[in-house]
Amino acid sequence: MYRPNYNLYTAPDTVYESSVVFNSGDGAPDRTLTGQSIVNGRRISLVTLTGNVGTTATGSGSLEFKGVSASREPIPVRGGSGPLNVTIPTTLAESEWEALLSDQLDGDNTGVNVSTDGDEQFLTNISYDDSTSPATVTLTFEKGVQYDLRLARVGVGSGVTSPGAAYITDVQSPANVDEGGTVEYVMEVRDELNNPVSGVDVTANATNSPDDIGAFAAGNTTKTTDSDGRVSFAFDAQAGATGTEDLVFNISDVDGSGTVEDYELVEQSLTAQSSGGGSGGGGDGTPPAVSNAEAEPNTIVQSQEFDLSATFDDTSGRGGSDIFEATWSDTISGDSGDFSAADGQFDQAIEDVETTVSGSTTDDWSTGDHDIEITGTDANGNSRTTTVTVTVDSGPAPGFSSVSASDMDTQQTNDAEQTLTFTPDQDLPANETVTIDLSDAQDSTGPNTNQYQVDYQGSTISVDSGGGSAQFTTRDDENAVVEYTPGGTVTSSTQVEINIDGATTGNNGQQSDPYDVVFSRSDGGQETTIFNVSN
Repeated sequence: MYRPNYNLYTAPDTVYESSVVFNSGDGAPDRTLTGQSIVNGRRISLVTLTGNVGTTATGSGSLEFKGVSASREPIPVRGGSGPLNVTIPTTLAESEWEALLSDQLDGDNTGVNVSTDGDEQFLTNISYDDSTSPATVTLTFEKGVQYDLRLARVGVGSGVTSPGAAYITDVQSPANVDEGGTVEYVMEVRDELNNPVSGVDVTANATNSPDDIGAFAAGNTTKTTDSDGRVSFAFDAQAGATGTEDLVFNISDVDGSGTVEDYELVEQSLTAQSSGGGSGGGGDGTPPAVSNAEAEPNTIVQSQEFDLSATFDDTSGRGGSDIFEATWSDTISGDSGDFSAADGQFDQAIEDVETTVSGSTTDDWSTGDHDIEITGTDANGNSRTTTVTVTVDSGPAPGFSSVSASDMDTQQTNDAEQTLTFTPDQDLPANETVTIDLSDAQDSTGPNTNQYQVDYQGSTISVDSGGGSAQFTTRDDENAVVEYTPGGTVTSSTQVEINIDGATTGNNGQQSDPYDVVFSRSDGGQETTIFNVSN
């Protein structure tokens, strides 16, 4: 039992709120006494408090906390097409929250619509709203990331209430049974915080529709959940039975509506089939269990590869058949492929499987969430499918990995030279262009009609490497703009070199360098460099 010893009745007051203990009141600034446990990398933990405490005393006192809904399994959550937001009511000052969460804030990202960048910090923004009472603090997390959400409730003092059953879900739910065989169903009852609830009656019914293929074993029609919130039912198929029977597992009317809602029952169709042999399986009708299904990374840009992995297990009462194959399929693009066994061969009842989805496959995938179905099949043909989500981003706009503009000599009349270079960071297609704006330096109308900066009028231009052609599209007293047109696709490893010959420059004292040169891609971003005009 956790019994923290807090100084409860000093001035200022000691407050416990959202995993944080702090002093507040008496006109003094809030001062935290503990850290926070809400955010730790991808893990988000929210704990609610129930009960009443009332006493008047001076000095120290102790509080006895009791878990009334303990988190055992995290809930995988993500923000869909946008970032994930968590809003918490609070009386703690904004500055204290910022200090508490500083080590979780991702300093590499300045916006909220970002994807994973390889670090272990995923919090992108902390927003505080004191227009309500209490105030709220909203935590914004990187989008495209799966987070582990844990919910729990603790009680203190009197009036502690435990959340009751909220819904039922299936943990093991076979779809097939051999005629004359037995299969086991495992159900779990959970509360509103997604945590298991013990002591709840679960009823199993076989509706005999459309067929009567068997019955639940004796004593397997109503059972009470154990400490893990689970209950198991054995179903016996009749010898020679074939066909499909509908099974229903339900809890009582937990919301008191008088109607059995979807979340109060689990429905399953069970098909009886003729017994057959199989590698290590003896004709079982239970599909393998699946665990550790993962996509890494789970957020990619188009043309980026990612790894898929999972574990399929046909032991523990499932028949013990060897895993025969494993496949994946993207529900959006329709692309699919096979897994390989991690140990090199599908010859075990437990197999770790893996594969890499290539960049050439994801090249034309649409942006957004892609549900990847991972299916494992045992040697008797029983299959189990699970889904992982891969988020596809369009990626950064095409730009440049390098740009440059060489310096120029002063007092050159129709004889100054300059070299401009750029290397695209992504391929530059043949139908796109690059614009190079030299207008910052262009000026041919200085004092006493003397040139005093750079005059590109009258100069010639050529492309010396990288292919393609270049020309001035604008060239007057105040502006000079070059447009480069590729002769074919310019790859991201290719440097394009453009030479200007025959420009005119003023003397050193008439310059206002350094001058900006702006390189812009018609299909993306831009980059700026500088050059000088000097002796």
